[in-house]
Amino acid sequence: MRVPQVLTAAVTAVLALTATAAPAHAAAARPKCAVPSVSKVFDHDQTGGWWAITVDMHCDHKYTKEFVLSVYNRRTGEPYFFETKPTLEGTYHKLVTVPSTPPSAKESACVDASAAIYGPNEDPLHSERTYDCFPTASPA
Repeated sequence: MRVPQVLTAAVTAVLALTATAAPAHAAAARPKCAVPSVSKVFDHDQTGGWWAITVDMHCDHKYTKEFVLSVYNRRTGEPYFFETKPTLEGTYHKLVTVPSTPPSAKESACVDASAAIYGPNEDPLHSERTYDCFPTASPA
């Protein structure tokens, strides 16, 4: 009677170990997207000023990626720029200009950037998103 109990305990222990231990290469091979990077710089000339918004996104792996970028007026919702780009390329880089406003206007712009990678069955494997708003007034 002791042998079946020991055998059952041994089988249970082996099954528990195999169920919880993932192969080391499984985590490394999983497709990933980096958090989109958004930077903004004010520039001007004799005609006026503007904000130069640079957006960079990256996803690894060979599967289809989708990069979505929306830059819009926060108060009105009016778009300055919108693009959805399904691609096999792993990187996305875009420079968008937004006109500056006088400080009294109290306007702001928002950037919504997302990167996603889709598997062979078109299910999203991983995605990252950045949402950032900033005043469009010319700096003093």
